[in-house]
Amino acid sequence: METSEKYLLSLQKLSLNEIIKLFLNIEGVKKVDKGDFDNALDCFSRAIDLPPKDSVSYFNRASLRMYLGDLKGASSDLKAAERSGLARVLSWVYHIIFYVLVFLLFYNK
Repeated sequence: METSEKYLLSLQKLSLNEIIKLFLNIEGVKKVDKGDFDNALDCFSRAIDLPPKDSVSYFNRASLRMYLGDLKGASSDLKAAERSGLARVLSWVYHIIFYVLVFLLFYNK
């Protein structure tokens, strides 16, 4: 079976909410690339509001919040990503990066 066929079969197993979440995350990333941060945050937030909870949407929003300087919001999203049970190791990596960046930006003067 070709890779594209495997990919299509895996997409067919997704629920409607999972497909919408995927679309919203892709749209959010596109908007970030264009500098449309408010609408990107909206896309990530709408994806988060849909069940089931997933770490990807939280990571995307946390990354954007961190970039925009919303450290409290970013930290909250990273903690929510941990609680989602998915990508626990990656969430710890983001936490480490987050706290190193906070230190470098605000305390290392």
